[in-house]
Amino acid sequence: MVGPLLAAVLVAWLGLRPAIWFAFVPGMLAAIAIIVAAREARGPTTGVRRPMRLDVRGLRRAGIGRPLLPVLLFECGNLATTLLILRATDLFTTLGFANAASLAILLYAGHNAVAALIALLGGFWLDRVGPRRVFASGAIAYVLAYGLIAHASIHWGFAVAGFLLAGAGIGLAETAESALIARILPDELRGSGFGVVGGIQAVGNIVGTVVAGALYATVSPAAAFTYAGAWMLLSACTAGVFRARAPSGQNPG
Repeated sequence: MVGPLLAAVLVAWLGLRPAIWFAFVPGMLAAIAIIVAAREARGPTTGVRRPMRLDVRGLRRAGIGRPLLPVLLFECGNLATTLLILRATDLFTTLGFANAASLAILLYAGHNAVAALIALLGGFWLDRVGPRRVFASGAIAYVLAYGLIAHASIHWGFAVAGFLLAGAGIGLAETAESALIARILPDELRGSGFGVVGGIQAVGNIVGTVVAGALYATVSPAAAFTYAGAWMLLSACTAGVFRARAPSGQNPG
């Protein structure tokens, strides 16, 4: 939230290109923090060392395959936020490029703020009803968000509402995805489970964003966001399999 807000101020004050150079500062601080944390984490370990490997067979036995189908569909429609920012910038170009970029970045900050709040509330809700309903709600929020953003040229308020709904969608869905892995896998498989989900997220984001970007450039923004919304709708429709066998004593949701 803080990063986009500072970026919006810098773009309006200095312009887009000089503002990009300031990204060097948090990047270097992050690198230093990682180095310090890695040194602090070193030390004597107890227990038996296990080789680093992806336990596909163990994940299959745990029944993780089917629940990952709606995750894959969701991630194919989970467009990079840069495409949302591009759409907002295009809508506000009559105000000048720098002002349009600043407004688009402010919308992104609002997106992140809603995502943080909804993730927290979604966690409480998830404890009550399980990850399936929370995940489906996130996918539906994205369907509505993309529909509004696709037709935002009618009124700028559509873009604002679309960004906020997209923030709600990612806050709900990613919380549910993490909870699913944590709930249904034993300790020794959770690392592999999170690795698989991370891979699915990366591949799905690339595929969805590349195709949507091509549609945005060659057809229309409405076609791009309609395409992404179709993936989200499929994901919501298949959310019924977003469950698997849980360890004894746990409710899979």
